[in-house]
Amino acid sequence: FFFLMIRRPPRSTQSRSSAASDVYKRQVSTQSTWGIHFFRGFRTVVPMEHLNSAAEYAELVHAAKRRKEENETKERQGVDANECLSIYLVRDEADMVANTNRFPAGYTNQIFNEDEMIYGYEGLAINLFVTSGSLEVLVDYNYTKKEENADDIERMLTENLFVDGFLTDREQFKAALQRNQSFFPFGKEVFRYSREEGEYIAFETKFSDVGFPEYHRRMQIFSKLFIDAASYIEESEYWTYLILYLFKGDVNLE
Repeated sequence: FFFLMIRRPPRSTQSRSSAASDVYKRQVSTQSTWGIHFFRGFRTVVPMEHLNSAAEYAELVHAAKRRKEENETKERQGVDANECLSIYLVRDEADMVANTNRFPAGYTNQIFNEDEMIYGYEGLAINLFVTSGSLEVLVDYNYTKKEENADDIERMLTENLFVDGFLTDREQFKAALQRNQSFFPFGKEVFRYSREEGEYIAFETKFSDVGFPEYHRRMQIFSKLFIDAASYIEESEYWTYLILYLFKGDVNLE
């Protein structure tokens, strides 16, 4: 299927709050030539005459924190999320075995880490099996080695990608594949055309159609995976949706 969406401008990165503003309300003393400051476990050594305000001090603290985080990141074992995550559109169990209709992820910075890495694993492979019509998802992943402080993959997927959750049990997904056989598009047909690969049929639907809100939430996962800086659009009865489906084989929509 294909889904037409309007891309929103990317959200600007929120500025860091002044972590020291509630602690240091006065100017830093300039009596000493050098000062060694400890703040929440971060040490920074600076000429005192360069610190004229609490805001400057807070910025130094943030810089030290960023350096510490960068050094810790370099020490951790990481894998490229875009390379290890694969999406499969499947119609039946045979498609799962054949591993056909595979799509590599385009963007994962909003799902895992900003640098599009997943830390704490070696030999990691994440497979998202998606039923071709109803869009129910099975998350299946494996690895050769996992560190004690490894990223929590299921938590990241739950919080950042799947609004209504996902399946992890293959038997439950087999039941989803059975439901997929009787899936019928929402709304009404507005036009169709044929190509070598099959029949393309477009359907127009409203958000108020029974069952479509849940379907729409499952559909939106593709926006974050394939559109840079995409965000989920609001759920509103004022939207009209035009969805294009590809039908293979005999098409009977009666």
